Amino acid sequence: MSYRSWLKDVKKSYDLGSFLAHPSGDWDRDEKKELKFFDLKRVEHPSVVECMKYFYCALRWGQPISLARDGRDFIVTLHNRDTDNLMFGIHESLGLPPKLFKAPIDLRFHDAVYVNATRARRDGVLRHFSYDEFKFEDSLRRDWFHEQDGRLQWIGEFYAGRSGQGKLSMDVWLMIDCLKVSVLDQTREAVAKNLSEKAAVIWGDIRNSVELDPGGITYSDCKDYVTKRAAAHGFEISDLLSELPVLDTHS
Repeated sequence: MSYRSWLKDVKKSYDLGSFLAHPSGDWDRDEKKELKFFDLKRVEHPSVVECMKYFYCALRWGQPISLARDGRDFIVTLHNRDTDNLMFGIHESLGLPPKLFKAPIDLRFHDAVYVNATRARRDGVLRHFSYDEFKFEDSLRRDWFHEQDGRLQWIGEFYAGRSGQGKLSMDVWLMIDCLKVSVLDQTREAVAKNLSEKAAVIWGDIRNSVELDPGGITYSDCKDYVTKRAAAHGFEISDLLSELPVLDTHS
């Protein structure tokens, strides 16, 4: 008997996760969803455990750079938004205008036999659409896994602004059935290229949550944080001025 992913039979949003049920009729403001989400039991598939620091909200607010097939695999490339606050902290400390850059993380879903995107009507009934419609302005709110017959089903919930004149949810879900997952993190290389090697050292602290609250680095504390971490590594933020490749500081 051939394998059939249960994702193909999903009809309503709460079939993707029980916490998505919205008895209030307002899926975007139901705080109970948030509490139920964090009660989810995490799957213990070896590839998920190995890459856990990239899943289950670890890349919250990550923006889709690209979604594409690669042979039998499917790759979701997200921009790591934490690098934005690193850039703001450094540039504002130096009195420079901001200059955003993309810091890609590739989430590879191996042997992806099913990929689809969907959003919900007010009654929870799903309406599918092409994943090609995802935009960089969208952002990942949370993600989770299911497991069936030794395979993984990943659900990524994105916030998107195109709601069909209020008839469809602002949340959209990317559904992928795969054999395993792996990750290629190119964030450090992007930071070194666009900010400097010293900035990449500070990025290492951010990635490892050194002296950070659970919410990570924020715009409000980014200047103080980069200054303190630079000092902890024996240099000053002003030392980066001559190394920044994103601006011509020598002209």
